[in-house]
Amino acid sequence: MPSILELSRNKAALSRELLRRIGYTNGLHDIFRFARVVEYLYPIIPASMFSLKAEIADQENKRAPQSKLSPNKYVQGIIDVARALGLIHKVAAKLSLSDRGYALHAVQNQIEDSKEACRAFLLMLVLNSDGEYFLNILNLIEKGNGSTVKLGEGLMERMLLVIKIKELWAHAEIKSNIAAETVTGELSDARRVLESALDPNQKVLFKSRATSEDRVLDAGDRIRRFLEHTVGPRREWLTDLGCITEGPVESQRVTKRGRDLLQFFTDIGCKRIMEEKDVYVLPLSENLCEVLDVPNLTNDPKDLFWRAATIAMSGVAEPVEIDARTLLDRIKAVYPHVKLYGFNEAEISSVFHALSCQEALSGHYLQEEHFEHMLPQVTKKYPSEIFRLSKRRGIGGYIALRGNEKRSLA
Repeated sequence: MPSILELSRNKAALSRELLRRIGYTNGLHDIFRFARVVEYLYPIIPASMFSLKAEIADQENKRAPQSKLSPNKYVQGIIDVARALGLIHKVAAKLSLSDRGYALHAVQNQIEDSKEACRAFLLMLVLNSDGEYFLNILNLIEKGNGSTVKLGEGLMERMLLVIKIKELWAHAEIKSNIAAETVTGELSDARRVLESALDPNQKVLFKSRATSEDRVLDAGDRIRRFLEHTVGPRREWLTDLGCITEGPVESQRVTKRGRDLLQFFTDIGCKRIMEEKDVYVLPLSENLCEVLDVPNLTNDPKDLFWRAATIAMSGVAEPVEIDARTLLDRIKAVYPHVKLYGFNEAEISSVFHALSCQEALSGHYLQEEHFEHMLPQVTKKYPSEIFRLSKRRGIGGYIALRGNEKRSLA
């Protein structure tokens, strides 16, 4: 049975995974911009929030002068989304790349077909962080729901059903009262936020210099604005990631990549029928299910998001095993790009994600369990070339190559 300490330690992860969606925020547009943000941050690690906001505004304005970004709330929104995607984290008062941020940097600088590899990596991140919004919007488009407001209404209806499905699962499967209350409390909070956003009796003001009377939104405009800001960016993501066709919104159709993605999640049991509607519901990580002492929402969650990205990119996803010598050579190739700032070591998960992205383009996925099993063997077999620093700082593992110089601080 889970302890209060375990639940407290995992509460943030639980909140993220119970509903895989990025909340309503500025800066969602242009999924490839978040790959660029990784490159903006990398040379200035560790960066203050002010420095990174200024760098993003400066670099994005060079790319598209008409955007006229300034280090304001919108740029803050871009950073918030990058953090929600798991690319950036905060260490004390400074911002740095996360394990996935370093891995994406490696993908962009070490893989020959970097554009397609970046697309695969971003697809994995979006499914992991925003999958329940992303997949349900994709399915609604497949069913012929074209207009943004219609998509938004369908999405909100489905998300309330996702919450209901997970509440039923929690009541049926979680034996610990404390754990059950924690899960259902998180779900109740999420329902309350959604219902408030769709409540016609709520009113908000525009952030402008107009008089307060002119700034009041009527219920229809406020709800429509919320739905547009929720659906619009994700429609762009679906287009950029190759899951729907380009063109006017009314004529957009789901591509083979999008259909393969939906079929994959259907095959592993993520598609449910609730109140005569199709609903895509994603599982928790194995670690959280162990903490809660419950069976997962699906029976096949291992390597889920890299398998899904591989299916989407290649049409197939076959597990691949790598021998010790090959694994060492591949670690050496990616290591300079994932090495932590100021240290001659890299997070093991950074190496795993970078190698997984390489495999995804060829229709294979690297099993995390196999990868973790092979690392000690590589260390024992080639002790003069590599060593592993398990749990060097905090949770997680670290890996280092012998004889490498620290990254220059200049």
